[in-house]
Amino acid sequence: MSQVSLFRIVIDGEPISKSNATMSRFNWKTKKSEVYVPEKFLEYEKLITHQIDEYLSQFPGVERPLFKVGPVQMNIHYFLGTKRRKDLPNLPKTTCDALTGQVYGDDCQIVSMTLFKYYDALNPRVVIEVLPIVDGVEYPIPNTLLATEDQKKTKPKKKTTDAKPIKSKNTRKPRKKSNK
Repeated sequence: MSQVSLFRIVIDGEPISKSNATMSRFNWKTKKSEVYVPEKFLEYEKLITHQIDEYLSQFPGVERPLFKVGPVQMNIHYFLGTKRRKDLPNLPKTTCDALTGQVYGDDCQIVSMTLFKYYDALNPRVVIEVLPIVDGVEYPIPNTLLATEDQKKTKPKKKTTDAKPIKSKNTRKPRKKSNK
C-alpha cells in the first residue's frame, strides 16, 4: 500500500453547524428531562460518512483510517446556499466528527486548520482537504510568541501606578429616627 499524501473530497449539500446540536425535552411519562441530538445533525454526519465510503470504495486495498497516526492539516471550504448567519468557527465540528475513523484515527491529530466561507446558492457544498504533516516539516511557532532567555530569567515587574484609589463617598443622608 502506498502512502497517502492528500485526501480531498467534495461533500454535496448545505453544511450544518453542530454548535447547538444537543436539545432537551421533557418526557411526561418518566417526568424527566432528556437530552437528545436532533435527527438533521445525525443525518448530515451520515451523509458525509456515506460519501466518504463511496469515494474510498473506488480504491481497493486502501486501509482506513487513511492517516492512522501523526499530525494532519485540514483545509475546509464551506459553500453556503444562503446568506443566513452561520458562524464559521462552529461549522467544522460536524465535519471533523464525521471524518474520524475514516480519514484520520482521532480528531486530536489535527494540528492546523484553515477555514473558508463562500456563498453559492446553486451548489452548496463542503470541500475538504486533509494533508499529513511530514516528519520534520511542522509549523514553527513564530519567534514573537516565544520567550527569550532574558525573559525567562527575569520575574515580571509589579505594575505601579501614580493614581490613588478613589474612596467612595456615601452621599445618602442618614434617616431620621422617629419617636413613636
